[in-house]
Amino acid sequence: MSIAEEYQIPGYHDPKVDILLLVRDWLERKDSGPWLMVLDNADDMQLFFNSPVAASSSAGLSQAGPGRFSDYVPECRHGSLLVTIRNKQLGIQLAKGQQPVEVSCMNKDESE
Repeated sequence: MSIAEEYQIPGYHDPKVDILLLVRDWLERKDSGPWLMVLDNADDMQLFFNSPVAASSSAGLSQAGPGRFSDYVPECRHGSLLVTIRNKQLGIQLAKGQQPVEVSCMNKDESE
């Protein structure tokens, strides 16, 4: 089940709507409440910043999208984004002026 469907975001049934944009805009609204988004293994610089993303609609994916994946990442004070990444340069770009938190390799005890 998608975020749009789970939270019954108005417009999610419309086959012409860009679901990624719809969800981003909904999350940025203060009345959607506090949230945490986790992007795990987000290591592809091309996906985030260079290549257009196929627009996602309730009918599936179309061939051409309006922007890069980074354009769909919500930005607001009431939400938090946790990104796990191995590409330091991409981490710096995604942090948008903030200092990324670098975590060193964990031993077996620390990882459990």
